[in-house]
Amino acid sequence: MMDAVARLRRLLLVALPALFLCGAAALPESVPGAPDLPAWRVFDSPEGRFRVSAPVEPELTTSSQSTFLGPIHQARYSFDLGEGQVVVEHHDLPRLATLLLPAGAILGRAQSSLLEDVGGRLLESREVSQQGYPAREVSYDVPGPPSVRERTLLILAGNRLYLVVASWPPRNDFALSISQLLRSFELRLP
Repeated sequence: MMDAVARLRRLLLVALPALFLCGAAALPESVPGAPDLPAWRVFDSPEGRFRVSAPVEPELTTSSQSTFLGPIHQARYSFDLGEGQVVVEHHDLPRLATLLLPAGAILGRAQSSLLEDVGGRLLESREVSQQGYPAREVSYDVPGPPSVRERTLLILAGNRLYLVVASWPPRNDFALSISQLLRSFELRLP
């Protein structure tokens, strides 16, 4: 009898969060994201010129670096989702770089640099479009410990390169909430 009760408890501990997350993926912005996270709401960044739905406010960091084509200014918005994380970055590239290189080359170099920086193993890469702008969607595993799976959307809008990076443990249903956040990303360009 005790084994049956223990198995039922384990089943409930696994099934209830999974049901909660599956139900949350189909509901509008006011959806709870994951256990212990507040309701989802829209985060709008006028200076970043994007908006996204998330259960938490992001942490913002900025930086600049010099290149031979001119400075690159970066802003990074980190959304800590407990077991997962989403980061929205934008890099203001020197205008000369976007004049000299086609969009595909810039996105390809960004993908290569990203995988090299994290030591990622590429799972999938495909060219897509985001609101009419050239983009690339990349999925890859990052070795640990702990290992994580990441999905990144790279978008080139004028001379601004956006990266929307989602990270989560590979065998975790929390990926459903991260997918919801990624689908809600919207450029707010003039």
